[in-house]
Amino acid sequence: LSGDLVEYTTPPGLTTIRDSAFYCCDNLRKIIISEGVQSIGNNCFSYLTSLTHVQLPSSLLSLGKNTFAGCSNLSSINIPEGVTSIGQYCFNVCTALTEIAVPGNVDLLDLYAFGNCSSLRRVTIGHGATRIENRAFINCSSLETLFIPNTIDTVSPVAFENCRNLINVTIENNIDYTAGYIDLSYSTRFSADTIVGWLNALADKTGKTAQTFKIGSTNLAKLTAEQIAIATNKNWNLA
Repeated sequence: LSGDLVEYTTPPGLTTIRDSAFYCCDNLRKIIISEGVQSIGNNCFSYLTSLTHVQLPSSLLSLGKNTFAGCSNLSSINIPEGVTSIGQYCFNVCTALTEIAVPGNVDLLDLYAFGNCSSLRRVTIGHGATRIENRAFINCSSLETLFIPNTIDTVSPVAFENCRNLINVTIENNIDYTAGYIDLSYSTRFSADTIVGWLNALADKTGKTAQTFKIGSTNLAKLTAEQIAIATNKNWNLA
């Protein structure tokens, strides 16, 4: 495709867009992916810094590695509900993105999937996701609002590294992850009521292997002994 391309709609009949298909389309501002496309390949739109508008089809099932990495002027994107796979670094350094809703069919939030999205303010992780990998949201320094579903089973301790402006975090009731631990200690903006809400959401692990929930010493100091006991009485370790 020509490097002078500004707007483009993919032709009908496609089911796959190959790896690096739009390599060097540095002037591309708008792309409409036609219905019927099920997968978008690795590096397909990576570092197209003029790209501001992307329309994805409801038929889409997977996004590859680095698909939109470095698209620094892409301010919004709607990920269709049918998507089941978002590759490593898929939206890494999408510094204009402000909000993301991860569909419930996406099982894995992979390595750096939304890393370094410095303008990202709101993230909703769909009910159905089970794994949040290393640095999935690292350096999302503007992130304030986050929803974590109780389907999460495996969490990297550094999934939210340097998310220092988190303030409105909701954890769905009866969360009971078994590998890794949620670490929200990077932010100290949480109220005691918000933290107590998390503790009440923790599943009762009495008689099972204890799990850790890391909130950091500053946040821990906001709690009374009685509030801390909400977690410890359910066999959770607070750190």
